[in-house]
Amino acid sequence: MGQNISISNNNGRLKLKRKKKTTRKPTSTVENSSAASSTISNTHNSKAEESHQSSIIIEDHDYTFPKAASSTPVDLRELPYDTLKSEDDRMNANQFALKALFGGNYLEEVGKRIDFESANTKVLDIGCGAGGWVMDMATEHPATQFIGLDKVCLFPKCIRPANVSFVQHDATLGLPYKDNTFDLVHLRMFLIAFNKHQYAECMKEVFRVTKPNGIVQLLEVEMVDDGDELVKQFGAAVERIMAANDQYAMIAQKLSTIMSTCGFTPIQEVRKSFRLSKYTYTHLIL
Repeated sequence: MGQNISISNNNGRLKLKRKKKTTRKPTSTVENSSAASSTISNTHNSKAEESHQSSIIIEDHDYTFPKAASSTPVDLRELPYDTLKSEDDRMNANQFALKALFGGNYLEEVGKRIDFESANTKVLDIGCGAGGWVMDMATEHPATQFIGLDKVCLFPKCIRPANVSFVQHDATLGLPYKDNTFDLVHLRMFLIAFNKHQYAECMKEVFRVTKPNGIVQLLEVEMVDDGDELVKQFGAAVERIMAANDQYAMIAQKLSTIMSTCGFTPIQEVRKSFRLSKYTYTHLIL
C-alpha cells in the first residue's frame, strides 16, 4: 500500500481450540498480525480516507479444515454469525479494542476533512454489525447524521442515539442511496464477506454514494506470522478456502490498487504489526 495510504495495526486475534487428544493447552493464539488503515479520496479532486485493518477472531469452536488443497468453495460470510454464540459481543469487543489501538474511531485526516459539527454531514457505516462503531461515533458527534447498514439484523433495539438509524440491506446488491450522499463512508473487515468481484463492485458503489471530496475509511487485517504448527495449518487452510472462493487472502496489501482502480486516490498509509495473545488483547489493547 504505497503512496499516502495509512495502515495501522489491528486488534486481530485468532484463537484455535485444539482436539482433546493433544497434550497442548486447549487454545493457541496467533502471535503476530498486521493491520492496515489507509486514507483514500474520491476522484473529482476529492480526497477520501480509507482505514482498514485486518483481524480474525474465532473463539470456543472446533473448525476442521481439509488436509489437502481444497477446490470446494465455502461460504465464509456465514462463519461468524452462524457459528459464534455471541457475535454481537465479539464485534463490540473489537470496536473498543480497535478504538484503543488506533487512538480513536477514525484517522487524523478524517478529522481534518469532515465537519462533524455540521447537521448536514452524513456518515454511512457499511457492515455495521452490532453498531459499535456507528453508535460510538454518534455519541461523540451528536450533530452528525449516522446510518449503519448490514445484511444481518444485530442492531441495538432499545438504546440508540437520536442521530443514528439502521438499515438491513445486503451491500452486494448495491447501496440504496443517491449519488453523492455521504461525506464519510466506513467499512472494515470485509475480507471474508466479499469475493474479489464483489469487493470491487461494492467499492464502485461506495464511490458513487460518496460526495466529491468525501472520505472513505477502510479497515482490513492479515496474519503476518505463521506461529506454531497448528496456526500454520489453520492459516494454510484459510488461504486455500479463500482462494477457492476467489477471495483476497492478503487484501491489506492490495487495498491501494483496488481503491485506485475504483476512482479513489490514497492519501495516507500506516502499517504496524504487533504480538497477538490473550494477554495482549485483554490487557494491552482493552
